[in-house]
Amino acid sequence: MGAGTSTPDYDAMLFADKTQQSIVCEGDQAGGAAPRRAKGCAEKLLEFPTVDGVDLCTIWDAFRRSADVFKTRNFAGTRRHEDGKRGSYQWESYGTISNAVKEFGAGLVSLGQKPESNIGIYSLNRTEWMIASLGNFSQNMRTVALYDTLGVEAVTHILSHAEIEVVVCSKDKVPKIIEAKRSNEAMPLKTIIQFDVFELYNNVHETVSEDDKKLAEEVGIDLIGFSEVRKKGTGDGDKPSFDPKPTDLAFVMYTSGTTGVPKGAMLTHGNIMACVGSTKAVLPLSPEDIHISYLPLAHIFETIIQVTMILYGGSVGYFGGNVKLLAEDYVELRPTVLCGVPRVFGKIYSKVNAQVDQGWFFKRWMFYRALEASSQKIRVGERHERYDNMIWKKIR
Repeated sequence: MGAGTSTPDYDAMLFADKTQQSIVCEGDQAGGAAPRRAKGCAEKLLEFPTVDGVDLCTIWDAFRRSADVFKTRNFAGTRRHEDGKRGSYQWESYGTISNAVKEFGAGLVSLGQKPESNIGIYSLNRTEWMIASLGNFSQNMRTVALYDTLGVEAVTHILSHAEIEVVVCSKDKVPKIIEAKRSNEAMPLKTIIQFDVFELYNNVHETVSEDDKKLAEEVGIDLIGFSEVRKKGTGDGDKPSFDPKPTDLAFVMYTSGTTGVPKGAMLTHGNIMACVGSTKAVLPLSPEDIHISYLPLAHIFETIIQVTMILYGGSVGYFGGNVKLLAEDYVELRPTVLCGVPRVFGKIYSKVNAQVDQGWFFKRWMFYRALEASSQKIRVGERHERYDNMIWKKIR
């Protein structure tokens, strides 16, 4: 079953819900500005999302429900490389991912990890990143997310500071982690779990290399493959030992280190689900929606969006790993949800404008006429149906 292609009427969904209107709250009005709160949360702030009458208080609650309700629907997509070229997205269902998650979580237990252990993840966004993180939550372990761009010095600090014994990473990060251990032998790191490398990532049947294993052994580290850990959990993966509580830590997210030593922010399951609940209140989505994941999963923004997609039973397609080719991923995936920072949208804006300016006079005139008319509609919460179908559909 593929992700659907129909588009919900977002305008109708958004503006029909009057609870999204804000109201003035009683309280300190110093400075001349009264505090405001969403009408639906007049008495207290939203703590977690409620779906079908059930409060989903942890990330694990949300995933477990969706894995059951949306078992056969597409969850995670990876762009396959065919004959050295970027091909189509290959999808795995919620049910398939759920089995992998439980196996990986049980595999961590077989490696001696316990509830409240900190498990590092150091890689670009990919399906296995989410499997590893959800596997951590299945055993009430925490995910320590490391930016893919971090160097050896920052990695050394984080692995030591968070007292990480197990780190999950892509193959290209293995040498950096070994070097980090070599520079600080006192750090507690014992095991590197390397994501499998295969055709999906344009690297034919290359798994854990013997050379890397020997280098890891020299500094007292056991290097094993991701699939090997899953095998260790086979048979026990359907019996999570410990379910997290809302007050339990879910993530320790470190800063990128651009202004000094990376600092860790501790986020509970309750913190994450409160944000997801708020997102759900203002962003009407459906199981038909598709999100493209390219913003770092080590950043809270991308994490919140992915958990929100899980809540709705939506699909997440992971970018091909090269931001310069991101536009090609858009075309192949056709996402309905695109999250970004100003710089990203600025690049999209510049690229579209450059293409328009190369066109002949009438096309340029039509584009800017449509832009002005559509902008006026958007300002009052509406859409310009004619230009949506005539102009913007082609760009999307």
